[in-house]
Amino acid sequence: MFDIPTIISNLSAGINPSPVNVIRHSQPGYEYESRNLFNSKKFKKISYKNRKRGDLIFYSNSNGVIIHIAIYLGNDKVIESWPNKVVVWPIKNSHRSIIAGVRRVFN
Repeated sequence: MFDIPTIISNLSAGINPSPVNVIRHSQPGYEYESRNLFNSKKFKKISYKNRKRGDLIFYSNSNGVIIHIAIYLGNDKVIESWPNKVVVWPIKNSHRSIIAGVRRVFN
């Protein structure tokens, strides 16, 4: 099962995702690539109110640590990988509600 960094890498053909390594990220217990993506200078920082379809939504835990990424679909919905499936959920939901930031992959 591929997760959002893998999907992003595949969808963004032509964008070198370095230092993100989607093979490494797919290994059990390795969840740090979302932090690398969040801190990457390759993606433009966008305010939450200016989010658009295709933007990356980064979630954090209560300590401010980036823990997850979803792709914004518009209408306050995101698509994300959830164990054993891909789901479309509200941008803020019972699993993830702390939005750390928004990044734009494509201008």
